[in-house]
Amino acid sequence: LLRMAKLMRRMQYMQHTEYFALMLINDPYAKKNDSANLTLGGLLHALGSYFYEQKAYEHALKHLQNSLEVYLRV
Repeated sequence: LLRMAKLMRRMQYMQHTEYFALMLINDPYAKKNDSANLTLGGLLHALGSYFYEQKAYEHALKHLQNSLEVYLRV
């Protein structure tokens, strides 16, 4: 799932990126894996930036808070 999320981000499919990233937030494997957490944190941060640029501030804030939560796992 992590690779799919990275691919969707690279292809600028932000809704799909969001779908995969939100699935991975509470994944037990991802929680234990530092590399997965760093990648997931980056994806969530990118989503937050994207939605901020779209002026969807509440949505952006949610993703940025999730990004911080994931980064703090490392």
